[in-house]
Amino acid sequence: MAANGAALDPLTGGPAPVRFRLIPEASRLEALLFEDPLTHNSGRSHDHVVVATGWSGELVWDSSGVCSGRVIIPVAGLVADRAEDRKRAGVEGELSDGDRALINAHMMAREQLHAAAFPDIVYSVDGCVEKGAGQWVIIGKMQIHGVVSAVPFALTGTFGPAGLEVRGRASFAQTRFGVTPYFALFGQRRNQDMVQLNLELKGEQIAL
Repeated sequence: MAANGAALDPLTGGPAPVRFRLIPEASRLEALLFEDPLTHNSGRSHDHVVVATGWSGELVWDSSGVCSGRVIIPVAGLVADRAEDRKRAGVEGELSDGDRALINAHMMAREQLHAAAFPDIVYSVDGCVEKGAGQWVIIGKMQIHGVVSAVPFALTGTFGPAGLEVRGRASFAQTRFGVTPYFALFGQRRNQDMVQLNLELKGEQIAL
């Protein structure tokens, strides 16, 4: 057995790959979007928290770096600015039901995620690099708005027969995926281009 309890690969002598089904109800995928403080109306708009629901994913984990997997997030399952999500993420202020409905409608519109044409966000894992005890970088590509681009995640946590439990963070520019950050009043209010992604993942081991 390897140090983390995983079986050894009889060909390499190292830890054998382990396949996990990610558990959405025990996990969390969120994106933070921030108001641009340099606009004329800065302070009159809001930072935002978007949480993914209805998603699914699997990960084949091999500490040698030969990792693979996929996470599929329905764009229609993205939910912005619920009061409990804002509080958990440390984002100040609460929004009215009308404001939240408008924000969610803008998020699905053609200028942003264009949900009607691009119904899924997909993250495909190409590899993993161990950076230290319990620390890795996941190498993968994100597909948003029909555009594919590399987005690495820095992760900390554990994996093994008892399951997978990791936390991670990444960031990317919306415009890299052809998404226009929200703006209003001819740009007097707008969001920053950069998005911060936070994840907390739990998974159960399944057969390869």
